Amino acid sequence: MSVHRLTALVTVVLIAGCAPTATPPSTTTTETTTTTVTGETTMPPQGGDPGEATTTTRVAPEGEPAPDFTLALDGGGSFSLSAEAKPVLLVFWAEWCPKCRVEMPIINSLAADYGDEVTFVTVAGRSTVEASRERAGIWFSSDRILWGYDDELWQTYLVRGQPVGFLISSDDIIVDQWFGNIGKEAIIEHLDTLVAVG
Repeated sequence: MSVHRLTALVTVVLIAGCAPTATPPSTTTTETTTTTVTGETTMPPQGGDPGEATTTTRVAPEGEPAPDFTLALDGGGSFSLSAEAKPVLLVFWAEWCPKCRVEMPIINSLAADYGDEVTFVTVAGRSTVEASRERAGIWFSSDRILWGYDDELWQTYLVRGQPVGFLISSDDIIVDQWFGNIGKEAIIEHLDTLVAVG
C-alpha cells in the first residue's frame, strides 16, 4: 500500500469511528479480494429434467484467518467461532459510544433479515458488564444477536476504536471489515458479500 493511500485510510478511520487514541486499528481496511469458482453440481431446476443439473458458484474467500475464540454469552452458554457452521458478522462496541448508539440498532434490524444465513455476534468492552447489559437491552435483541463482554478479545482482534465489524466466512477467513458508523446500505452490501462467500 502506498504512503498516500495509507495516509488517506488513517484519516478516514480517525474521522469515522469513536477512537480513544490517535492510533487507528491496525486491522482496519475495506478492501476485499475475492475469486469466483464453480462449485459442485446441485439438484436440477424445479420442474426441469433431472439430467439438466445446474452448477452453483461460490465466491472463494481470500484474506487472513480469523483468530479463533470462545465468547461467554451474557444470556448463558458460549459461542465458539471454530464450531460455527455459518458465516459470522462479529462487531465490537462500547455502551458509551455515540457511533455504536446509531449502528447497533441498524445491525439488530438486519439480523432479522439475514439471521438464517449469518450468525450475528457482538462483543462489548471498555466499560462494565452491567452498563453494557443495560445498553444492549435497548439497542438490540439477544434473540437475534449473540453478545458477551470481553476486553481481551478486543486485544486479540487489535481493536482500538469502535464500532468495528469483521465479516468472517464459514471457513474462518476475515473476508472484509469496517470501522465506524457506515450506515444501513453499506452494511447490507457487506452482508450480501458475506452470504455469497458462505
